[in-house]
Amino acid sequence: MLKFSDYKLIEYVSKKHGEQKYGDKPYMYHILKVKDVCDKFIDNYEFDEYNKNVIKISVMCHDLLEDTDTEYEELVKIFNEDVAKIVFNVTGVGTNRKQRNLNAYNKIKTDDRSIFVKLCDRISNVEESIKNNERLLKIYKEEYFLFKKNIFNGKFIEMWDYLDKLIN
Repeated sequence: MLKFSDYKLIEYVSKKHGEQKYGDKPYMYHILKVKDVCDKFIDNYEFDEYNKNVIKISVMCHDLLEDTDTEYEELVKIFNEDVAKIVFNVTGVGTNRKQRNLNAYNKIKTDDRSIFVKLCDRISNVEESIKNNERLLKIYKEEYFLFKKNIFNGKFIEMWDYLDKLIN
């Protein structure tokens, strides 16, 4: 069974993100908000304990490949291949936002756990933009049709319904 204490995980992720900011807040604010969304929804779905642990760790690590010097192999070594794969799946590659999103969507849709993690991230981002960033909220609204079209697979309906309400 994959085990990594919450304290060690928070310490690891915080150190990796260093002085990065989420708006005017430390980046860990965003990571912990995504974790809150995960905690709110994860028991609604039939993930076994192993996959719940993998998802919870992946939620905390979801931006490491995209926003830090963390390498895929490091995630495999510290956690395992499943965590590394999910983090890789939610990481977009490209020269602009649209390219990065489409790149990530193609990977995300291959794994239900990746869809769940990305939904947690997007719900958190939309919640935060409603409170603090109208410009970003407008971007999320503009992207929503393609986001849902590309990764919706008929699962996680409560999360999609919640996100639909936030967007509309």
